[in-house]
Amino acid sequence: MRETPSKAEVAAVAKRVVKILVGQGLTCYLVGGVASMLWGTSRTPNDVDIVISTTMYTAEEIKRLVARADPRFLLVPSKNPRNTYKVTWFRKARSSDGSILRCKVDFLVPPTLNVPSLTDDHIVQKSALPVSPLLPLLLLKLQAWEDHRWARYADLQEKQHTDVADITELLDIAVREGVRVADAPWLSSLFLSAARRRVQSYVVQYYASRRAWRELGFTTV
Repeated sequence: MRETPSKAEVAAVAKRVVKILVGQGLTCYLVGGVASMLWGTSRTPNDVDIVISTTMYTAEEIKRLVARADPRFLLVPSKNPRNTYKVTWFRKARSSDGSILRCKVDFLVPPTLNVPSLTDDHIVQKSALPVSPLLPLLLLKLQAWEDHRWARYADLQEKQHTDVADITELLDIAVREGVRVADAPWLSSLFLSAARRRVQSYVVQYYASRRAWRELGFTTV
């Protein structure tokens, strides 16, 4: 029996979340592994990361809203007793073999984790799902790499290798798509300034990526 969701299952969970949020009049878009997958990366994500561009609700309020709309979304206390927030899990029995599909959903409200608040004009549709444009998606993954690289705990540090694999594929896709940092003036100067610093650090560690970053318009060492 499958322990982790398939690509199709993760996409289906994402569609259900989006339907609930859009039904409430909220603007949202996918980031992280699901968004990367929809742009063409090979890794199968095991959760859904979704940004809600709102000042009306907190992330905890949005979790409760989604759980009320669909009881298959369960709010579970964090494993860390110091955390007061709830973790959202989508759970249902698979019709094929009776095993249980479990997929975590993370809700992000800007400026949490520096995610940008995007308008509908900048959100991209992929497979009928609202997705982050390539550039901020790539730069958020770069931020995750830096955070995991300097994380205190070994399990978080280990995630940097997955980040590098995703960044490598996203960089190739961005170059093919003709992405240029100059074409995204709608991203804040603070967000881009931090990204430029991280690009320099990344190139020091992965020098082979230097040309791709330059093609996107970043200055590299």
